[in-house]
Amino acid sequence: MERLGYRPTQADPDVWIKRASKQDGSPYYKLMLIYVDDVLHIAEDPEEDIAKLGQEYRLKDGIGPPDRYLGGNIERVQTKDGSVAWSLSCYDYLTNAVRQVEDELTQRNLTLKQFGTGLRPYPACYKPEVDTTPVLDEESTNRFQQLIGILRWAIELGRIDILQRLAACHSISPSQEKATLSLFIKYLNI
Repeated sequence: MERLGYRPTQADPDVWIKRASKQDGSPYYKLMLIYVDDVLHIAEDPEEDIAKLGQEYRLKDGIGPPDRYLGGNIERVQTKDGSVAWSLSCYDYLTNAVRQVEDELTQRNLTLKQFGTGLRPYPACYKPEVDTTPVLDEESTNRFQQLIGILRWAIELGRIDILQRLAACHSISPSQEKATLSLFIKYLNI
């Protein structure tokens, strides 16, 4: 990236910045967001630097307006004042996550609806400090940790409304009781 004139930002080493000028002569910064194999380039003329990057690395999707980045959906939207902005959502990510959990539950003769609506962190009568449900086995512990990761990434992609619920359940996760795993599955039903 440095050979292309970019430097990493102080705030995030995965965000690269390069001073440039627009066609009308006004100054601005080009941005290149790179994380493992995902690249998002923000510039007036993105094809120029992407073509140079493509000379050094194989780019799988070519050049074009973005529709996905790090599992999130990206789309161009028009705001109320008529200006155009880019939007990031987690619709496809969560749809796939829910489908995976439903498939796993089906293999166990369970359904997502059996776990409730997910509107509360846990039932009002639930007291994690006196929970005596069995501790998870190794396979279920792994699945529990995957569910934490799925929900944390959903928050990163914009579902901040589930942050409090995830934090409430996550605070009781060291023992990883079966009841707590059920709570996490319930949140995928929102």
